[in-house]
Amino acid sequence: MSTIPKRRAIVRQSFPRAISDRSPIAGASRAIVLRTCFRLGEAINVGHQAVRTNSNVMIELYARIASSWDEEPASGKQHFVFGDLYHGKAPQLEGTFERRGQATFWGKDCNVSLDPDASCTMCRVIGRMKRDTEQKWCLEISGVWGASWGDVNWAAGIVNTLA
Repeated sequence: MSTIPKRRAIVRQSFPRAISDRSPIAGASRAIVLRTCFRLGEAINVGHQAVRTNSNVMIELYARIASSWDEEPASGKQHFVFGDLYHGKAPQLEGTFERRGQATFWGKDCNVSLDPDASCTMCRVIGRMKRDTEQKWCLEISGVWGASWGDVNWAAGIVNTLA
């Protein structure tokens, strides 16, 4: 992750309050909260707080994939190690993506491949923080997609106008 270009980190505004129970947006409720994070440390803090307070929080994280591997070809479980968008230093966050039982198009849509010659790949990942069997923090991934700086800037523009 030493080839990360120098960019100014996105400083997001504070997270907005939960929506009211009678949201004008169909399907939206205060039962699940989405937190969009552009820094890995921010996502880890949000995830830790959600677990401690037993809150139902989905994390949308823009990050770099430092490494990725399949557990077994037939298992449908893919492991990731995520790094910060803006530097190659700690912390890193591990995540697992369970593709088994999902529709074929979903598996293809969420198929982020790593170029072996590239040091890392940018991505957008959505998931929940949890503790694994070894009591380490990890992200239980619901979806992962390739991303670009254009995607990051677009999401930052939305997040910073809504707060």
